[in-house]
Amino acid sequence: MPMTLKPPDDLAAELVTYGRFAANSGLIYGNYGNLSARVGDVTYITKSGAMLGLLEKSDFVGFQKLIPEEASSDTPIHQGIYEKTGCGAIYHLHGEFTVILSWLRDIIVPEDFAGSRFLGEVNVVEGEFGTTDLNRKIVDKLQTRAVVVRGHGSFTIGSDLRQAYVISCALENSCRLLYFRDLYRGLTRTKEGK
Repeated sequence: MPMTLKPPDDLAAELVTYGRFAANSGLIYGNYGNLSARVGDVTYITKSGAMLGLLEKSDFVGFQKLIPEEASSDTPIHQGIYEKTGCGAIYHLHGEFTVILSWLRDIIVPEDFAGSRFLGEVNVVEGEFGTTDLNRKIVDKLQTRAVVVRGHGSFTIGSDLRQAYVISCALENSCRLLYFRDLYRGLTRTKEGK
């Protein structure tokens, strides 16, 4: 059985705060979504079923290599992303416009200032959730600071929780702007009979 660790009080407070930020920003619903932070060789991640808007220190589990049973089911994805990028924090969220755009595009290319500056092109992947195949695709296709799973949500990274949160917000905002821009263009074309 893997040894589990509790996050230090200051990190736990930060994890709780940024979990609430995600919930209050409308980037998740119910108990969907998770976040993690890596300190040295220890990863601290939300437990399975934790609600980001109602987090407490006890909702996190820390580990080094072997994943504890109570950890989020997305923990292998987080592990793979940490190994690939060396980032300090990861969010997995379900922003509505990010999910909508994932049905419409294979690559999301933000055109607003913040999105184009912080994100660049964001790949969309698909597959059966919980499979090693999809987990591998998510890690492999994370070419910038975000990757989106079709119909499901995003994984965003940062050097710390604050940066990962800003990236999540930038992605959702870019997707919202693209959606409404495309809707407006479609309505305009219909009105003009084109």
